[in-house]
Amino acid sequence: MSYLSRGRPRSVLALLAVAALTLGLAACGGGGSTDATGEQGNSTSSTSTSATTAPGTAPKPTPAQAAAETAAERRQAGKAAPFVSPKADNSVPTFGSEGAASERVKAEAGLKAYLRARAGEDWATACRYLAASTREGFEKLAKGKGLSCAQVLGALSKGADLSDPLTGSLLALRIEGENAFALFYGPGHQQYIVPMAHEGNTWKPTQAAPIVYPPGAPPTTSP
Repeated sequence: MSYLSRGRPRSVLALLAVAALTLGLAACGGGGSTDATGEQGNSTSSTSTSATTAPGTAPKPTPAQAAAETAAERRQAGKAAPFVSPKADNSVPTFGSEGAASERVKAEAGLKAYLRARAGEDWATACRYLAASTREGFEKLAKGKGLSCAQVLGALSKGADLSDPLTGSLLALRIEGENAFALFYGPGHQQYIVPMAHEGNTWKPTQAAPIVYPPGAPPTTSP
């Protein structure tokens, strides 16, 4: 919980929250997930706007200033620099700091194992590779129905694209404390991110499916 209290940018908090919120609502039946997520997003946005925005106070940066800011964010992002876009919220590629190569290898191994199990619809194995907080969330939400994590994950994944987009290696692993974002390219040079949590001596995904980056962007199609 200390992570959430450190005032991270809203986009980062939203992405981490979506990992739990969307999956949880789908496990409960799924019908109202869009509305519930939208209500939360609207509430956060309106609160932030009323608290921080004063009309006509922020001057528009010059092209030179905008270019300098983007260049600074790319330097900060390091290996994740290709995910930095001009005039965008780049709080994911600049999140925390770049993980050591050894940590990136661990995260890649865990994520690949999860995505392989997911692609093969081996839900019991996939659940073992998910972060404990995500598994527990599934089990708590389905407790009244007597469903296991594997059953919830399988039901949640019906109709979803289960193909494994991690065909190469992780581009970067941005770490802050026990939380991280894995960034990688999939087919068609599509960018993806996956939030992960540190458990024991490894990293585990907290999201049931990779997130197309930037969020909301249509996936690219392979040539």
